[in-house]
Amino acid sequence: MPLLVTVNRANDIVSTIRLGKEFGLKIILDGVAEAQIAMDQIKASGYPVIVHPTMARAGGETENLTMEDASKLRAAGIRWPCRAAMKDTS
Repeated sequence: MPLLVTVNRANDIVSTIRLGKEFGLKIILDGVAEAQIAMDQIKASGYPVIVHPTMARAGGETENLTMEDASKLRAAGIRWPCRAAMKDTS
């Protein structure tokens, strides 16, 4: 069974990938607001990604969120479903 890990910052994405490979974990990367920064590492990992809806607000850990993440992931050949809803935390 895969482990769903919510990570947004590039260094957290890369660290999660490294730990997953080191311990042989099946991981699904959730959120990935800075996917554009860690795109090569995400692709090389083979881990799927769950993209949050485009109505997510950029700020804090998601300050580098862009509406282009999904298209960039697709262009890179990375599997990515999109979450259908999100909890409003404001």
